[in-house]
Amino acid sequence: MQPADVEKYVLMALDHVGWYRSCWFPQVQRESLNFPGGPTDEEARAALFRLIRAGAVEAGKTVDGTFVRVSDPIPDVLADLETNAKSAYDLQLSEEAVRQLHAALERGKLPCRGHFQILAHGESTSTRI
Repeated sequence: MQPADVEKYVLMALDHVGWYRSCWFPQVQRESLNFPGGPTDEEARAALFRLIRAGAVEAGKTVDGTFVRVSDPIPDVLADLETNAKSAYDLQLSEEAVRQLHAALERGKLPCRGHFQILAHGESTSTRI
């Protein structure tokens, strides 16, 4: 699987499930995230970190129920996410990433495979394709 494919699945998982650190560290919880087999946990987390560096995934903190982007240096954020089991950072997709992801899904340009396709498109069946 190419790095861009892994990034696509990271974006789809964050869009569908949201950010839960325990789903990514210490192991990627594939079933909880509807994340396909293939990429290693390290490859999945590397894709997540690339997306954070690129700004497609924003780091912030929740204040009174509202996500507030932080201006902390990205290396500090990534280190905290990776090593601090009680990290206060939240992650969310940027508005532009959400717009592009949903437009691509609508156009059918993001081929989904297996159980992920069903869940990503909101159907209630668990039949594998």
